[in-house]
Amino acid sequence: MTRSSAGFTCTIAAILLLAGAAASARAQVFPLYDPGFVKDLADVNSPDTIAPGTQITVRNWRQYRRFMPLGLQKLYSGAYFWHVGNGPEFTMTVGPTIHTPLPRKYLDDTEKYHNQVSLRRLPDGAYMMDGYVAGMPFPRAAEPNQAWKIAYNIRARYGPWAMHIHYRSVNIDGYHSVTTADGIEDAWRMSHISDTGMPLNQPYAGDIFYSNRNFEAAPEQIKYLTEVTLLHDDPTKIQDIYLFLPSLRRSLRLSGAARCSPLLGTDWIQDDQGDILFLKLTDFRFRVLGEKKLLAMVHQDPVARNKPDESFTSYDSSLPGWPKPVDGNWELRDMYVVEIKALPEHYCVPTRIIYVDKETFIPFLHDIYDPNNRLWKTYFFLEGIVPINPREKAYLHDAFNDSIYDLQNKHMSLAQVAMPGVSANEYTPETTRTEESTLAFPASLAQVMQ
Repeated sequence: MTRSSAGFTCTIAAILLLAGAAASARAQVFPLYDPGFVKDLADVNSPDTIAPGTQITVRNWRQYRRFMPLGLQKLYSGAYFWHVGNGPEFTMTVGPTIHTPLPRKYLDDTEKYHNQVSLRRLPDGAYMMDGYVAGMPFPRAAEPNQAWKIAYNIRARYGPWAMHIHYRSVNIDGYHSVTTADGIEDAWRMSHISDTGMPLNQPYAGDIFYSNRNFEAAPEQIKYLTEVTLLHDDPTKIQDIYLFLPSLRRSLRLSGAARCSPLLGTDWIQDDQGDILFLKLTDFRFRVLGEKKLLAMVHQDPVARNKPDESFTSYDSSLPGWPKPVDGNWELRDMYVVEIKALPEHYCVPTRIIYVDKETFIPFLHDIYDPNNRLWKTYFFLEGIVPINPREKAYLHDAFNDSIYDLQNKHMSLAQVAMPGVSANEYTPETTRTEESTLAFPASLAQVMQ
């Protein structure tokens, strides 16, 4: 074969390969949003269950699809670039449902203050929560306005007054090109605190309810990139986002429109932070689609979860970041399925479905629809418990391993806890506990490279 004919043959092969890839892409169907999907999920009162010890794989998953959120079903279906594989590392082992009580102080505050909390309808149809002090504002989240009560319970769910996380951020594209970064996240609850020995409100909090700080430690080209996000106590106010750019050696305050911008270059957006904690609630409308019995991983192994290289599928797999069996069991949890519709309509995510654990009010999985209301992304959280004081452990939102899969654009991002892991309250580093009045606010960005 001559060199020219070989080149022609290679060109034809390349064209056929590209045509096949294009046909495959066209074959993918991203369904329009249909709230009717919930009728196929198992109701909380259903006698149907999954026996502990059951192993779910791509070969038998359809037997258990009634116990899977829609996004999880799509990952199992094999219809998309990102999908659950058929190797043993993808086996989902179902364990017993484990009850983990909420912290005693949080429960005491709930009992003490919940009777004085009410919802007030605003002129635009949204609702404001009045009279909230601490604890869970609506422990019996029932009608009327059940969806809004759930939304405010999510916002007010237990969070420690201080939290510290070492994490690895991973971004992967459709060619399995990988970029990684190592970072440190500190977070502080500044108002409505339910931790023993702490004031209800920090004296320096002002109108700030929550502060989140992300610091990029590696690789060198992004080292010192830092973001501070402030959530106001008033849910009608948009979050404040401040970013320190080491290349400019200065900090910037981002526009309110930046809540749709990527979070530090990942597939999450700013509004995804904290499992919708940072949403400006009054810009959305909430509806409960059902109460269902669904699978989730909420008791990760405390050792394995800090070793992402050993306990999660590899970056070149069909579903990077999927938990291996060593990472822990899945269990059936009672959940609210909540629809979140955005106002105004030009917002980047017009429809979001969240699956909210009824015990903790932590959302486990999100299904995100694009501006054409077609399925766009799905992401899930793998939860666990950590010590918050010498006597208790608790679930901490946004403090464990989570993965987001952009089904349409074949991108994905992982946020994986790395050694030494997650710590809360008195177990956090001294600077997290003693310098929060500085670190939690944007003025501290001027000191990042000093």
